[in-house]
Amino acid sequence: MYNTSHYNYLEDIDTMSDIPKAPIKRLVTNNGAVNISADALDKIVENVEEYVRDMGRDLMDITRHSNRKTIKIKDLEYLKQ
Repeated sequence: MYNTSHYNYLEDIDTMSDIPKAPIKRLVTNNGAVNISADALDKIVENVEEYVRDMGRDLMDITRHSNRKTIKIKDLEYLKQ
């Protein structure tokens, strides 16, 4: 028989966050929030990850357009414009 708990664990990997929740919670609470619900924290982490993924995609487009493979600070500065 297969260990089903192992397979459940593997299914959960896709739903795991790439960014730890603790630093995000610390940033939010250090900026004046007294407390934050687990659902709100999950949504904030989800939004941060989406923002970073989108930024990474945009930076790679800029980098490829410049015939490079390495993202440089000038790419970030260009993206901010």
